[in-house]
Amino acid sequence: MKSIYAILFLTTLVWACNNIEDAEPAAKNTFIKFYHGPYSYTSVEVERIPDGYAVLGNMTISDDSVVATLIRTDENGNPAGEIQYYPGCTAKSLQVLQNGDQVSGYVILGDSIKVDPNASKVGNILVYATRILLVNTSGTIQSTRTYRDDSQDTSRVLIDYRGNTLTTNENNELIILGNYREDLSRPEKSFVVALDFNLNQQWYKTYDLIDVGQTDYNYVNAKSIHAKQGNLIWASSILKSTGEFSDSYLAIPFVEAESTFKNFSMMGETSSQLFYATDIKPSNGPGYGVVGTRASTDGSNANMFFARVDGFGNFVAESTRYFDGVLSQQNEAIDFTASESQDTGESITSTPDGGFVLAGSTKIGSNSTDIFLIKVNSSGDILWNKILGGSGEETISSIISDSDGNLTISGTNNLGGLSSIFLMKTDSKGELKN
Repeated sequence: MKSIYAILFLTTLVWACNNIEDAEPAAKNTFIKFYHGPYSYTSVEVERIPDGYAVLGNMTISDDSVVATLIRTDENGNPAGEIQYYPGCTAKSLQVLQNGDQVSGYVILGDSIKVDPNASKVGNILVYATRILLVNTSGTIQSTRTYRDDSQDTSRVLIDYRGNTLTTNENNELIILGNYREDLSRPEKSFVVALDFNLNQQWYKTYDLIDVGQTDYNYVNAKSIHAKQGNLIWASSILKSTGEFSDSYLAIPFVEAESTFKNFSMMGETSSQLFYATDIKPSNGPGYGVVGTRASTDGSNANMFFARVDGFGNFVAESTRYFDGVLSQQNEAIDFTASESQDTGESITSTPDGGFVLAGSTKIGSNSTDIFLIKVNSSGDILWNKILGGSGEETISSIISDSDGNLTISGTNNLGGLSSIFLMKTDSKGELKN
């Protein structure tokens, strides 16, 4: 155990020496903190709370034992109270419930898995269910709700339900986005469910986004959904996998709540590539920004991409940009066929000046994976870029911006086969300094 903590201490020290001008100031304008234990911890999301941050993650005990974790911190990222653990739930998304400027509770969306190695149907060996946990300000579970197929009919394949993300709307409802699959011979479909703040269902709606004949395509939702004026918008990828090759294109569903599609904009559907949308966030002006990864169908030549969509979900012409950890260091976008590093886009946040900061990862040659940050203006032109990292492999899960443009980033550091969650606050230019 002592060697584990020594490794993690050295990781922090190396990172601090490379990136922080003064590691231990009296008042921290920027910081980096690590949260770890006897098992691997991975980050899912960070949310701002009035007196600090709430960090959602997962603790992996074994391949079939994952425990959702909730870490609450003060303004400087120091843990405020004990880490909360929720067995039987793999965390996917977090919603902070507030009454004015006071936190009233948290909602955790995740999945649970039922394993039956003796199932007569292959599709029933692993059966997924969507779980929603309502916890109070102390982190204690107050209520739960589960969407699963409880049929006892062993002659049929049970439906898998997987949660993706959640938000709130103007009616004080929780909006849950997920997907479900009736059996392996049919494409995945999406579902949206509205719950009140006690987890009572208000309505449930399914969306069939793929043609019936496209049985080899999967519908992969990004990590955010947004509700505005009775409408819902999210980003997704329509993915077809064949062996080691994947072909996909982007889609922006725009629907009226509890009703049908109002728009369904697509990009890349006439070409062959791996297009993967991971996040969509509203801008401080009109419309939304989308971030993700574009690569060849074998996964090579991967670059981060950015695109704008308008308030109805239409892709804005000429807004798409591609970024490479090597080629974009001169603050230039690149042609989508150019790549000298393996890069991904994982999360996006709007900034007070109308632009966005994109967060992802870059791997240059045989080096380890590092954090890749890019600030763009409203047109997608690069204003600055940063590569941050230390020992080990760093990946991003979530990024948020405050009213001054300062950035808070959550992610995972993997060193020697053991991973820990990190929480990092930078200034508005992505700098770790004080």
